[in-house]
Amino acid sequence: MSFELSSVNIDRFMNPHWSLSNIEPSQVSPVIPSIDDTNIDDLELFCALTFSPRSPLIGNPRPSTAPTSPLLQNETPFVCLTESCLTQIQWRRGHCRVHGNIKKCGYPGCTRGPQRGGCCITHGGGRRCSIEGCSKAVQTGGLCKSHGGGVRCGAEGCDKSSQGGGFCRKHGGGKRCADPNCDKGVQRGKFCAKHGGFQYCKVEGCHRTDRGGGFCDIHRKNKACVYPGCMRMERNNGLCIAHAKRYSTSNTTPNQSSPSAPRTQFHQSLQNISSSNPTSQNSQINQRFEL
Repeated sequence: MSFELSSVNIDRFMNPHWSLSNIEPSQVSPVIPSIDDTNIDDLELFCALTFSPRSPLIGNPRPSTAPTSPLLQNETPFVCLTESCLTQIQWRRGHCRVHGNIKKCGYPGCTRGPQRGGCCITHGGGRRCSIEGCSKAVQTGGLCKSHGGGVRCGAEGCDKSSQGGGFCRKHGGGKRCADPNCDKGVQRGKFCAKHGGFQYCKVEGCHRTDRGGGFCDIHRKNKACVYPGCMRMERNNGLCIAHAKRYSTSNTTPNQSSPSAPRTQFHQSLQNISSSNPTSQNSQINQRFEL
């Protein structure tokens, strides 16, 4: 049968606490379908939904009054328990990496984590390049970057190692100098060597730039590792850490009865080499250090 809005007792379907003044104008004249006696329940549901005033909670969630945890704001209010140490830590009670009971590199004064062998990569720990005579750290495939390990440059025909962004420095990889008119690679800080990204040699009165270990090319020659072709700074009796470690672990001597025999012979070998003629120094080193 047909249906007229005026014949419907709206108050019968409304909450006694509501009034017609709460009804939005867009909901006063709904399109009411024709009904019969068989779907009166649908009519009641239709009217209840159509004429219900909008709840103030819909679309307006109640603001949370609970305090926000400082950890959710990427804050670390906890500090190391060691006296005079203000290093922030992620846990409530404990010590930082320097003062905690965490394994460190075996080199005195180094706080880096150890690799295989008890030292960090810089001080000779971890795997070394499989190329004979190379003591650099392995990148991938048993090779260092110089011998083909690690990610390579994406430029066609270039086999140099990637410095950042998939390219070598020549083809745009790595960080660039912060000077607006310079596109050279960063050496130190945010600048290239020309615009201030360098340090001077440690030797007093020398104004050459640091080329590694704090010394320029001239002054680091007498402080470099005595192994042929190695330009690292000597750390242990004339050898860098990597070559000193390899010699002490791989070299064998006729006298194996005393644990100090390899080390004693090692010291004597270095003394003989340093006092010998420089022209025959490389040949003696090659005979002594079979790495």
